[in-house]
Amino acid sequence: MDHRTEVFLRYATGLGDSGLLVVISVVVAIYLSAMRQQRAAVILLLSVALCLVTMGLLKVVFIGCGHFLPSLEIRSPSGHAAMAMTVYGTLANIIARFYSGWRVTLAKVLALYVIAVIAVSRFLLEYHSIMEVVAGLVVGVVLVGFSAFLLRGTQAGGDLRLRYFVGLILVAMLALYGTHVPGEVFIDKIAHWAQARFHYCT
Repeated sequence: MDHRTEVFLRYATGLGDSGLLVVISVVVAIYLSAMRQQRAAVILLLSVALCLVTMGLLKVVFIGCGHFLPSLEIRSPSGHAAMAMTVYGTLANIIARFYSGWRVTLAKVLALYVIAVIAVSRFLLEYHSIMEVVAGLVVGVVLVGFSAFLLRGTQAGGDLRLRYFVGLILVAMLALYGTHVPGEVFIDKIAHWAQARFHYCT
């Protein structure tokens, strides 16, 4: 891997950091509430919360019990892949609920591109195995489907002032890039504590 590719991948992988995406989600939820789209705001935050809880549980389970299924090569499912799919996918779903045509197509294509680059970066930078990345993506896909289902209950159409909505997301990404939560270390400590306390998967 040449230097430029590695620099690009390291920048890209940061766009899937849980700390960054949680803060972006909160900022966007505040904007949605200000635009009187509280239901969409709640759905976004609920999807993010479910992703964090699900990935936390999966990581604890696989860190402690993954050795029983060595063929899966999963020790710690990719939280970056799961959060990227959940957040960027749900944002695309929200845009699709209020707009149609090329705007929706562009939003979905950009979301898929960012998600794909983040997922690939986790593998190429050797943070996760392919199966760990796939596991994270599967969780994200389920939650994106969940958010799409819930968004059907929102009022179709309306005006999100798309240029401001997208601009806010981009500004938040640039301003908050590098925000990091040491979730992996925390979860690893929880897993080892749980094993010592409850002796599961031993």
